[in-house]
Amino acid sequence: MIIKEFKESSPFVKSNFQNVNNIIDRAKEALGVSLDSDFAKKIGILPSTLTNWRKRGTINYPLLMSKCMGTSLDWLISGSGERRPASVNTAETSADRENLRISYLENQIRELFNLYHEKLEQNPLTGQLVEIPLFTHLVPDGSYSDPRQVDRYMVVSKEFVRDKNATFAIKLPDNRMAGEGFMQNDLLIVDKGLPVRDRCLAVVMHKGVQSLKKLFLREGILCIAPGQDPDELTQVSLGKDFRLLGIVRKVVRELY
Repeated sequence: MIIKEFKESSPFVKSNFQNVNNIIDRAKEALGVSLDSDFAKKIGILPSTLTNWRKRGTINYPLLMSKCMGTSLDWLISGSGERRPASVNTAETSADRENLRISYLENQIRELFNLYHEKLEQNPLTGQLVEIPLFTHLVPDGSYSDPRQVDRYMVVSKEFVRDKNATFAIKLPDNRMAGEGFMQNDLLIVDKGLPVRDRCLAVVMHKGVQSLKKLFLREGILCIAPGQDPDELTQVSLGKDFRLLGIVRKVVRELY
């Protein structure tokens, strides 16, 4: 029961200040102190830390549990039952405390994540940045619009992004595109919505093979150079055998 009540009154739910204050007051009672300063000293924290617990609606539950050994967790967290249980099931108490510790750590990670994004939003440079999907593998069927294929997201300068909803990045996982001059770990920023221009670089699917190709427009006809000689062009048409996956706007290469 205590774990259910703990999750329903998570210390990082901002509307739950009163519950946090009640828990602190019960802990003070269990430790036989009345002043916040004495309580802080008793559990080994600064008075300012205790003040922050009350202000932010958060508590270091594992620390509190360790300082209130022998106190009923139900009573300490929810105020129900007796302060000191008539009998203590050691295995059950240990499991409850471990679950509380895990829940606390999960919430601590969540709070740090939120704090990071708050700080990021306050950064004056944030307005010049945008987040786009990053693929560290080549999607075999070229479905770079599928969010399930995304490995993670990365932040890049807005100058590289025309439309963030049409832009993604590929970090080449190997040297299979070395024939076109691109190496493992090269980072490509690709735009799916750009029109084809003469001599633009694109990620294409040609006859079932994904590669980087320079596209040529010859009197309105779309062509590619199948080899290294740009004078030997092959006409292609958008369709089953040739798909345009996106135009490369930026290439970043690791030199070391």
